Amino acid sequence: MNGYIVGLGLLAKYNMGVLPAAVLLYLLSHGAGRRHLQTVWPWLGVAVALLILAPNLWWNAQHHWATVRATWGNVTGGEGGWSSWWSFLGGQLGILGVFPFLLFVVALWQERRSWPTGRGAILVWTSLITWVFYAQKSFSGQVDANWPIAAYLGLVIWAAGPLSRAPWRRLALASIAVCAVLIGTVLSLPQLHGLGIPLPSKWYVPFKQTRGWRELAAAAQDRLERAQPAFVVTNFYQYSATLSFYLPTHPFVYYHDFSGEPSKCSIHGNQYLLWPGYEHRIGQNALLVLDGEDAPIPKSWIRQFRSCGTPENVNAASAEVTWHRVTMLLCRDYRGPQRSPEPDSVGRYR
Repeated sequence: MNGYIVGLGLLAKYNMGVLPAAVLLYLLSHGAGRRHLQTVWPWLGVAVALLILAPNLWWNAQHHWATVRATWGNVTGGEGGWSSWWSFLGGQLGILGVFPFLLFVVALWQERRSWPTGRGAILVWTSLITWVFYAQKSFSGQVDANWPIAAYLGLVIWAAGPLSRAPWRRLALASIAVCAVLIGTVLSLPQLHGLGIPLPSKWYVPFKQTRGWRELAAAAQDRLERAQPAFVVTNFYQYSATLSFYLPTHPFVYYHDFSGEPSKCSIHGNQYLLWPGYEHRIGQNALLVLDGEDAPIPKSWIRQFRSCGTPENVNAASAEVTWHRVTMLLCRDYRGPQRSPEPDSVGRYR
């Protein structure tokens, strides 16, 4: 059963592998664990997990190990330091809640004589090993707040024991109540703003990924109606996905990487790089959507068309808050890829 769960977890996200690795380290750390590793059961679980993951690995082998390389790039790449570590810690406080997080820390300290070797040792140690892994990773690069979520599974199960006893029970209930109020407040911010209650725009940051897409699609549709038939290309996969959903005809919105990566399976790539391109749209017009205001227009893009208009800055706003800022460029008569020895404006030779 454990191998089955790990296999399904790995299919969802590779960082599931950190949890069984933490279990392995725990088993290696004491005699009873090492004796358990000499039986067939742990390795049978590994075999089951690998069997479930096998189709994913086969696909990766046929596509230059795209997912594996992207995950490895997340593990080894990026810029870290103390600022990244504090950002990681802030993310964990936000995910778990400040008061539950502090309550777990205090409970671990108060119960420090019982949990290292007790029945709940494997729950606590695997959680701590997993958490420390991501904490040290933050010194070398960004760690998204949701990555260490598996670190809390065993900890929550263990904490149910001490937190169910007095005086912990009252503190636990109070922390849950405070978290419920905070979550309710955050989720109700759009409604409060709609009622005319003045709120700082920075309070809306948590909603950036869920707001403004209809407004962005409306701006894109207004420009597309001037130049049918036309297709849409973006340099940000999130724009490709949301525009495809919110545009009235739900077209396939292409993604193009202008960053200079030589490989389609770059560690900075995404699923769209494995999908068909727009080379067959010869003679059609195109709308280019670039992330940010006054974004530089790649010369390699302009060379592919008979003519291009003037770049336009578009702000997707609602409720008096600007959610997304993009640059849109409408070009006519796609002629296909045009190669040139000169680098384009973002440094990529085409």
